[in-house]
Amino acid sequence: FLYDNYQSFSDFQQNNSLEHLTINSCIDPLHFFSSIEFYKNLKVLNIENNILYKISKRIVIDVHDLPKLKKISLNSGNFTIIHIKFGEKNTELRELELPACNLPENWFYNISFNMHILNDIRSFSYFKNNLSLYDLYCVSFMNNCNFFDIFCCIFHNCRFSDIFTVNKTYKISELYIFGLNLNNHDIFAIRNLKLLTHICISIDLIPSSAIYLFKYKYFERLQSLDLSNNEPTININEESDLEEETTVVKEVEENA
Repeated sequence: FLYDNYQSFSDFQQNNSLEHLTINSCIDPLHFFSSIEFYKNLKVLNIENNILYKISKRIVIDVHDLPKLKKISLNSGNFTIIHIKFGEKNTELRELELPACNLPENWFYNISFNMHILNDIRSFSYFKNNLSLYDLYCVSFMNNCNFFDIFCCIFHNCRFSDIFTVNKTYKISELYIFGLNLNNHDIFAIRNLKLLTHICISIDLIPSSAIYLFKYKYFERLQSLDLSNNEPTININEESDLEEETTVVKEVEENA
């Protein structure tokens, strides 16, 4: 559903049937935010990028009473004025999308998350935002997440490898981290993602030997490797690619 003004939206306040709400280009979006909590069957909440610039005060979205909510998406904009509250009842939440929102460090940490909710997240998109060590502490609880996208994030006094704790097994199958400068600790953390099938990284920001290790030693299930340098995605299952790149790696090692 897409609502351009509050008048057309008000009819739904009489029942609980609303399941998918997209707020975009509203005349007065504060009315929508104040009524979200009344829709007990709401499953998807999508807030678009062009509705908050004329709002000066802080907006609090309390989804404690939305037990069926499966997805929250804040798309492309400056959403620093939004604070989201979560409670014990949000057991259905599986997708959390906060891409390119210009969020500062500690923003994610300051959300009132219950860590058990984060454990149930299956898809997480947070690219082009800022991350602190406190933020990464929260993210570390997403060990059941399959789709993980934090490309071009800015890390403040922390590193990518700080996400992963030694006593947890992470189920990430798709990992998007291009634009991140990775060191040996980060490479080791990626190596421990045994279910990884697709990874997108920046070839010029990782050690040259890591490409060989990614493809032929660390990941038995890896199907594609996107190097994000305007080169085509490499299909791991193509034998011609395998033979050619193995030869290149050997030549590099011999000349080192």
